[in-house]
Amino acid sequence: MAHNRNVYRFFAVPTVLIVEDNRALAHAVAEVLRSIGYGTLIAHDGEAALSEAERSRPEVALVDLELPAIDGLEVARRLREGYGKQIRLIANTAWPDNAETHSKTAAAGFDDVLIKPTSIYQIYQGRSAQRKATCLVMAVRLQVPAVQWRTRA
Repeated sequence: MAHNRNVYRFFAVPTVLIVEDNRALAHAVAEVLRSIGYGTLIAHDGEAALSEAERSRPEVALVDLELPAIDGLEVARRLREGYGKQIRLIANTAWPDNAETHSKTAAAGFDDVLIKPTSIYQIYQGRSAQRKATCLVMAVRLQVPAVQWRTRA
């Protein structure tokens, strides 16, 4: 019997650059995203984020706004200037969910805003069914397809 060479398909795993100075939170977010099929990269400050983005070319950057040295708004401006719409930029902030936050992030080039703590902490701390539903919301917000769905009991 002949082998079908199209049986094996290799998927390009979407990569998310997590830019977060809170190391525990960065690793928690990375764990959740990896559990639903994303590749992850972590940078803990703005300069490291810009270097990592240049080296790795992620599809998405999830950027905290309050970073040491180069803040998240400036990181977004530089990423947008360098990569245009090739990268999806999502602000991840504890700033209030109001018109001013949305206006500042949009002006910097962000595509979307996730407000802490619920948007990220609930993903990590939720039960299996809740985590799966929340991860689906996260995948929709990232707007890149999840490769596979896995949850832990």
